[in-house]
Order: sequence, then C-alpha cells, then structure tokens
Amino acid sequence: MKIALITEGVSEYRSLPRLYQQFHESCTNQFVKTLKINVSPDAPMGVMARECTIALKIATALKADLAI
Repeated sequence: MKIALITEGVSEYRSLPRLYQQFHESCTNQFVKTLKINVSPDAPMGVMARECTIALKIATALKADLAI
C-alpha cells in the first residue's frame, strides 16, 4: 500500500521522511511523500479540511492508496 502523510508542522515535515525506512521495515508499506499544509495547529477544523483537500489531490496524483 502506498501512503502519503499530511502534516501542518515544519518539524514533522522535515523529520518524517527520515523515518520511512523504519516504517517500511515494520509494516512493508511504501511511504510516497510527506505533504505539508499551510495552517496553524490551532486553526478551525474547516480551515484544516480545506487545506487537506489540496494535499489529498497531490496524494492522489502520486497514486497513494491512503493519506494520513
């Protein structure tokens, strides 16, 4: 399964790709990309959802089966 990870945090955006090999070793899924949305962590859910739709379109283009 191909998985895209979505985050609003800069630290997570930078560090998650470094963990992909460990993820793969424990679950055999392929992590295709970390996608960053441009919202603050305390933004209203509607704003986060709207930003996630953009990231989900990118994940779809990357042929991800799942976005987290």
